Amino acid sequence: MASFRATLNKQIKTTQDEDKFDGYKLCDLIVDKWGAPLDIQIKKEVFAGKPLLYLNVMWKYLGQQSFHLNEREYLEHLEAIAQLLHKWDRVDHVIDLIKTCRKRPQAYFGYAVSLPLDLDPDSLLPIFPEEFEL
Repeated sequence: MASFRATLNKQIKTTQDEDKFDGYKLCDLIVDKWGAPLDIQIKKEVFAGKPLLYLNVMWKYLGQQSFHLNEREYLEHLEAIAQLLHKWDRVDHVIDLIKTCRKRPQAYFGYAVSLPLDLDPDSLLPIFPEEFEL
């Protein structure tokens, strides 16, 4: 009975780990939407005294000669962003935004697609206290 329980727990844990959103799944989501492993940056803004946080999908992509990261660094960067999205409980929000987004980053104009993370200001203050002193 104990071995059966251990096997069952192992299968459940494996299934839960497969569903976890990580850097690889973020990369797959980006490639499925825009056709290339585009760079993603977190951008902080203050508009009308209100702190805002955006996820910017940039026009540069992995494999481009002028891209600033190699493959390992790119995946580590996406993993860090995925962990922040988990911490802020914004994973489902970002997945929905990417899937429904109609815009496309454009290299010619240097245009990035901004995805608002819609965090409340009280949760932003501990994250960036020096920029968002109200």
